[in-house]
Amino acid sequence: MKLAEDDLLLGTVHAMKLRWTAWAPLHDARGIECGLMLPIMLCCADQIGAPMDPAPNGIDTKEYLKVAYHDISLVIPAIRAFWMPQRVAEAAW
Repeated sequence: MKLAEDDLLLGTVHAMKLRWTAWAPLHDARGIECGLMLPIMLCCADQIGAPMDPAPNGIDTKEYLKVAYHDISLVIPAIRAFWMPQRVAEAAW
């Protein structure tokens, strides 16, 4: 991945951590929605190079990391679509 993409993904994760509990539906491995965050969380590495968030059980992280970056452009609009009903409802109040 390019440096700008790395920075974008890392910035996304840091922004999420400001309101981590609000993002719970998208990082709870028990829900299907965690798949939306999977490419982002696995492509973001911490200071020692490990993924920022571990993959759910049953996912071969090493193999998935070879292609995960292809999915990022697909999940960004899906994440937006996931949150839009809530944002619209909040704006209506």
